[in-house]
Amino acid sequence: MNVSAQITELEKEAYAAYTRDQHRHAALLYERARALAIDSGEHARAFSLGDWAVTSLAKSGDSQRHATLLLDLLHKIPEGADPESVYTVKDSYFFYLIEAEKTPRIEKIAACAEELASICRSLGRPDSLDIPYRRARILALQGMR
Repeated sequence: MNVSAQITELEKEAYAAYTRDQHRHAALLYERARALAIDSGEHARAFSLGDWAVTSLAKSGDSQRHATLLLDLLHKIPEGADPESVYTVKDSYFFYLIEAEKTPRIEKIAACAEELASICRSLGRPDSLDIPYRRARILALQGMR
């Protein structure tokens, strides 16, 4: 079996685990598939697999691994990465900035929200309900100062 087929098989197994609410196991399988994709030079595919791993880790409650992988993905978004995956990863980062940091940095959160709004527009969803929700979260944080 070639590497691409191995990645596809791991991805299928990971998705099956994810749909059975076995999120830790799904994350492990997505991370294995991601490592193979990176090794074979399929960086856009690796990013998408990382997106699924981040989502699985968030659902599993493993905040340390979630944060580590999330920040790793954001370090370098590959050329040709799926815009939906980029949106999902950056959306996870928005919540990370709000919830994980002891003192939320409003400027950084606002910049992330604006970038997400831009991605929504580029995906043809300029009226996404996520946009006013994020603005409301920022306003709530500003009121907490």
